[in-house]
Parts: sequence; structure tokens; C-alpha cells
Amino acid sequence: MQKLLLRYIARISFTIAALTVLAAALLFLAGRQLNREAASRLENRLHALQEKTGIKILGKEFSTGFSSFRLRSLKIILPKGPSANKSRRLTVGSSDRNPAAGSSDRNPAVGSSDQNPMNLLHQIEPTLKSLLRELQSISAAPENTSLIPRIARWILPKRVVFDIDHIEILAGNETATNWIFHASDFHVRIDRRTPRLNFHARELQLTGFLLESQVSGHVRMWPKTGEIELTASQTPDSRFHGWGFRIRTEIDVKKFHIHLNGAHMPPSLASMLGTLIVPSTDTTFEVSLNLKRLGVEMLAFDATLNFRDLYLRDKNLAASDVGPLHLDGHLAGSFDPGSSELIIDHARVELPAPIDFEPAQRNLAQRSKYDFEVSGGVEPAVIINLRGNGPLPLSVDANRVLTSYFPPKSRRQPPETWSVQALVARTPCQALVDVVPAKLAPVMHQFELTGDFMGVVDLKWRLNHPADFDLKITHDEFNCAVSKEPGGYAAENFNGPIKMERGSRGLPQRDIDLTPQNPAYAPFGGISRNFITTVVVAEDTGFWSHKGVTSHSFLDALRDNLTEGRLTRGGSTITMQLVKNLLLSPERTASRKVQEFFLAWHLGRKITHERILELYANAAEFGPNVFGIGEAADLYFGKKTADLTLKESVFLVNLLPAPVTRVQAFCRRYQPTENFTKLMNDLLLRMHTLKRISMAQLAQARAEKIFFRSDDAAREKLCLKVST
Repeated sequence: MQKLLLRYIARISFTIAALTVLAAALLFLAGRQLNREAASRLENRLHALQEKTGIKILGKEFSTGFSSFRLRSLKIILPKGPSANKSRRLTVGSSDRNPAAGSSDRNPAVGSSDQNPMNLLHQIEPTLKSLLRELQSISAAPENTSLIPRIARWILPKRVVFDIDHIEILAGNETATNWIFHASDFHVRIDRRTPRLNFHARELQLTGFLLESQVSGHVRMWPKTGEIELTASQTPDSRFHGWGFRIRTEIDVKKFHIHLNGAHMPPSLASMLGTLIVPSTDTTFEVSLNLKRLGVEMLAFDATLNFRDLYLRDKNLAASDVGPLHLDGHLAGSFDPGSSELIIDHARVELPAPIDFEPAQRNLAQRSKYDFEVSGGVEPAVIINLRGNGPLPLSVDANRVLTSYFPPKSRRQPPETWSVQALVARTPCQALVDVVPAKLAPVMHQFELTGDFMGVVDLKWRLNHPADFDLKITHDEFNCAVSKEPGGYAAENFNGPIKMERGSRGLPQRDIDLTPQNPAYAPFGGISRNFITTVVVAEDTGFWSHKGVTSHSFLDALRDNLTEGRLTRGGSTITMQLVKNLLLSPERTASRKVQEFFLAWHLGRKITHERILELYANAAEFGPNVFGIGEAADLYFGKKTADLTLKESVFLVNLLPAPVTRVQAFCRRYQPTENFTKLMNDLLLRMHTLKRISMAQLAQARAEKIFFRSDDAAREKLCLKVST
């Protein structure tokens, strides 16, 4: 009985095994046949797609598996529109090169001079629209309800997989192309039941952007609404660095939404920021932009942005990178393509102070789903609310693409001026210190402030004449005060003995004693009134009415610089120049200027005007290694400081802007040169215009002849390196 049972079990097992092998063979043959049919259908569909849209799809070494396809390379060629200039070619790479060989094989420069993404988009725009409508019609087609296709859909997997070693999208033809996109190790998964495509690439690159690695995402369509969504994200590394973005729009682009965020700045986005803004490996960001068509011509926009740990790099700003900088903003308004008028209904800029924990720790807590979250306080902050309108100049290609989606009915004259109104919300003064990066103004961070400030700023300027600006500040309140100051910058230090070390350009440093023990030192009472009047008119007209700093000199300097198109004036007050000479380095950077302004504001409230002028006159440079009015009066004229005439004072003051080079006015002829004499007369005329001297004094000074020292001591000291 037992043997019989075992015999039946063996027969049943053999039968099951045979049926399994047979089923596997049938399934293999069926799958092979289905794949052949699928490949045939794919080929027919691609041929039909080419007939309707003009898109060529060329593949090499095509092989099939069970619901999977593999290609060694795939080339997609998009036809360009009739307005495309066929002679223009993209210089970032040629079609016969293999970008999959590595990132060093392709490194296109952003914004190629021969081609750019905006112009390329305009050329292939008709093809893309035709493709999207074709995909929409295929997705919206009614399903076949017959029995065989329904069984086939039940048997076949829900997804089809394509593995492509290298894919490239071009615009034009096989012999003359413009490169648009390339990717290596490109894995694509297409859902059969929903119009959705998922992808992953080891490396990919768009024209005009830098190479990105380990990028995944999807493309999805909603046939009923015509909406399209593209998402992409970078696989986070061991430090949770990664980024992601989402774009959602419609075929006719009535609405457009883009969202980007990440725990580090992707190379492509970083390259768009230019050379001034430098992201770090810990830079986090979130940017969201919504566009919506208003009526026929107007375009409404709403944008938000959040950046953490950005840096600025510019030799005119500071010697090293400035940061970290934090920025939050919101911008809403409209744009009229017909007149290029931009209307900002509301803008809010918030500059938070640095947060109190390491960026890497923040990344660990926030990067699981690319949701931008920052835990911990970011107060205090400086908040500015803006409103404005004016012309927005666009490049030819950008304007061409914009007007193709939002065609204006008529061309209207753009406005000539920008008008901006800004409200600086009430802010603690200490917040201003905290927000300024320590590397930009290290001295400021040694102070503690009390009080707060606010104000309304109205600014207007002509687009083609930026120097013709009008600035008004109203409803302003400023009651900041220093509650704690470092010992080296205490006000009482400047009322006592001071010693400094300075040297002219290219010459050794020397010690300068600003005390009565120095025979060349001139107290305020011993300085000629002629010199005092002259230096105030030339360097700081409002010196006696302000306390260290003033906006008038800064704005006048800004107008001159904008007119000249370069930095010609610094707009420094006498107090700011004293701070620079005594406390700061001579480098011409924004960093020094910020600290110079702050220290002048501080000292201008603690030291008398007379003491400031006394220190300034004894520390100023009047020639190569000539410091102080006492040395200058003796070296040039052999006189005491109190005995300087008006003409002699004008001569000395005109040396101050460039003491090393302007000393040639003395060295070449032992009398002021023609150009230097003109500078002196211009200053005298200004003094008379400002009613600081009378007409008689003006005439006497112009007629006066300057007599320099009769010996050669001055020439030996000042003119050794100056050609006579």
C-alpha cells in the first residue's frame, strides 16, 4: 500500500513538473512573440509619430526581454522651426562625440555665444507642442474592449522598462545639429495604465547647464485637463546633500508652476548665479514660482525664495568669501509683454541672522523628502517691503519665447523710469549688526547696540540715465546707540595720546606720534583758519552740521560714479577718512567701507568736531611718506602751520586725493603745473560759491604766487622717484 502511494505521488510530481516546463516554454514563446509584436507596434508608432511631428528616433543595438527593451544608444532628432537660423551651431559639443565617456568630455559654458537655451526652445517649440498634443490624444483614446486585448493586458506586466546606455536629443538633422540633452545609463519605466514615465540617469546634462549625476524623476500627463508634470531629484549622498524640482504646466501654458529645493546647490543652478554668489556644500534653498495668464496679454506671477548659507566672492567686496548669508523673499505682481512693464504689487525681503547650529546638522533633520524645513529661530532679521513698477529689459531670445506664449495685441511704449517705494519695518539695531556677515564687518560684531530704526524710501530713476535718480526718505526713525564697545575703539582713547603706523604706497611703514611731544604735531588752535576752511569745503562741506556720517556726500559720490561708469569717488566724510587712517587697512573694498561708516557714526557722537579735525590734519598724507599738516607746512613752505596762507592751504588740500602722484605738481617745475593750478582755482571758486571766502579773498588768492622752500631738502625727500 505504501509503495503504491509513493508511485502515485511520483507520477503526480512528474506530471506537475512536465506541466511547469511546458507552461514555462509556452510563456517564453508567448513573451517572445508579444515582445516581437510590441517592438513592431513600437516601430509603427514611432513611424507614425515621425509622420505627424517630424521627430526622428534612431536606436542602435536594440534587444528585447520580457516587457523590457535595451538599447546601446538612442538619438532623438527634433526638427527646428522655419525661423531657425541653420547656420548657427552650438559649440558645446558635436554629435560624433560620446558624452557617456565621462564628465570631462563635455563641459559646456553657460550661455554659449553661438546658441542658448531660450533661442533653441523657440526653434523647437512647434515640435514640442505637436508631440504633446499627440501624446494627449493617444492617452485619451478609448480602450479596446474586445476579449483578446483585455487578456493580453491582464497577462502583460503593468510597466515596460527601457535601459539605454546613452541617449541624446538634438535639434536639426544628423549632419548639422544643435545639442539639447544627453544622458548615460538612462533607465526608463513606462506605466501602461497611466500616462506616466519614470526615469533615472547616472549622468545627464541640458544645453547651457552643467553636468548632474544620479538624477531620478518622472513625466506625467493628465489627458482630460492637458496638464503636464516633470519632476527630478538627485539621490542624496552620505551627508544628505541632494536637490529636487517640480514643474507643472499645461499644453497652452495658461498656468505654470515650478518648485526647486535641496540641501545643496546643484551645479546647474549654481552656474546661473554668476561669479558673485557662491554656494557652499551646505547651502539649502527653496524656490517656488507661479505664472498665470491674465486675459489675453498680461502675465501674473508669484514667487517665493529661501536661501541659507550663501556666500559672496568679489575682491572689491572683501579679501575672502563673505557669509554665510540668509535670504527669504516673496514677490508678486504682473508683467505686460506689449510694453515690457513690470508691476510689483508686493515684495518682501527678509534678511535673517545666522542660525545657531551647524548646517550639516540641519541637513540631517530636513532632507528625507526634499521638504524645506528649518528648525530653530532665525531672529532677529531686517525686513523690507517693496512696491514698484518700471521697464524690464529682456534679451531678444527671452522676449521672443515670452511673446510667443503671451502675444500682445499691440506694441506699447515702455515706461522710461523705475519707481520703487520701500518700507523698512521697525527693526532692532542689534539685528542690523547680527545680519551683516562677520567676515564683511568683523569690527561691528564687537559692538552691542540698543534702540531700533525704521523708514520709508521712495526711489525713482531713469533706466537709461541711472545717475538721474531721486531719493526721498520719510517717516524715518533712528535711535540706535552703542551699549557696549570694545576697548580698542572706546571714544576716550581718541581724546588722549595716539600713535599710529603708516606708510605711503611702495615705501616702508613709519611710526607717527599724534601727541604734543612730537615737534611737528599741530593742535587745533595752532592750525591756520585758512587750512581749516579749505579742507572742510574740499573734503566734507557739511562737516560742522553732522556727526560723523551723512547721506548727502554718499549720494553725490554715487551720482558721479554712475555718470562716469566707474568708481571715481568714495563719498567719505572727514570722520570716515580719519577712521580709515587710524583704524583700518587702506584696501578699497566694501568691507572696509561698511566698517568705516559704522566707526565714523560711533566716533562722531563721542568726539568733538575740533578733535576730529585736529587728528585728521595731523594724520593725513601730503606726499610720499609725508604725514601731518606740520610736516607738510615745513617741508613745502618752511612755515609754521598757523602761518599758512589761503593759496598755500589750497595747494596742500589738493594733494590729499592722490598725495604720491600729485606731488609731481611740485617736483616738475618747483611751481604748480598748469593742470594743478586749474584744480586750485576750481577749489577757490567753490569756496567763494559756498560763501566761505569773499570776492576780495578769491582775487587775492588767485593773484598770489606760491613760494616753496628755497633749499633742496623738499626735493630730495619728495622727488627722488619723480621725473622732472
